[in-house]
Amino acid sequence: VLANNTSAAPALRLAAAERAASAGALDADGLAQAYMAIEGTAAELAKFSNVIKAAPSSARARALVYREARLEPSPVERANLIAAGLQAVRGTDLFAVTARAYQSAISQIKPGPDMAKHTLEFGRALMVAGAFDVARSWFDYARELKGDDANQLPRLWAYARLAGIKEAGSPEPSVLKAWLEAEFERDAEAAPARRALVLALLEGTGETLSGDAFLPFADPATKSVPIVATPAAWTELRSATTGARLGEAVALALINSGGRAGGPGDVIVIEQILASLHAFGLDAEARGLAVETAAASDL
Repeated sequence: VLANNTSAAPALRLAAAERAASAGALDADGLAQAYMAIEGTAAELAKFSNVIKAAPSSARARALVYREARLEPSPVERANLIAAGLQAVRGTDLFAVTARAYQSAISQIKPGPDMAKHTLEFGRALMVAGAFDVARSWFDYARELKGDDANQLPRLWAYARLAGIKEAGSPEPSVLKAWLEAEFERDAEAAPARRALVLALLEGTGETLSGDAFLPFADPATKSVPIVATPAAWTELRSATTGARLGEAVALALINSGGRAGGPGDVIVIEQILASLHAFGLDAEARGLAVETAAASDL
């Protein structure tokens, strides 16, 4: 109510909007309206590069970045602003709704040399927003990247495959190896948990994986991957799926998810939730949840 109240103080409306959006109670249009209601001071606009750098720190900074991205005439600068806005909420509950808020603006941007550094950011955001047809062009462009920009392809591949984009190809051992190497280069400590999550997401959406994919977990030096589950609810979910009780299975999927996209610590539960949706023919819903989960975990 506060987020949609145009007579409320902009700061209060903004705080309510982000809180509601992160809980899934406010859509992208509602969040965008709250962002557009915030106007920067002369001092803020004079030092706008600092506002961008501070984007993760406050709702006001995120709102100003969004507002300026909508008003910026330069395609390159507009792309930089959009990327900053997405990076500010990466790995948080705000990412999915923020991706949808930026969807129309990203859809107007064409992949090319000037946008090469944003290939992963824009392709991922479009997939999270469900704009798979537009996202496909960014994945295609990622396969043409050279040099340092080329390391974006393995990460974007995971999103493309989860989204069901056929051009992504099957998760063969060599493809998974390339993805894992990119993850180790980015964050060696977090890579094993992220690998476990990717395998769970792929299997949960119906992929058939080679046994080789799981070999790294046979190494005793590999850190264990935490699993968070409510045993009773998880068992009930499997029972409802086996018994073809759709309503019960969907309700238990929500209960097991805890109302959030999930993360590396919930791999077994996430896989069962996705597998349950897939078993009932809800493939689009399963893939959508898988892509959001990947983004929430900053894959």
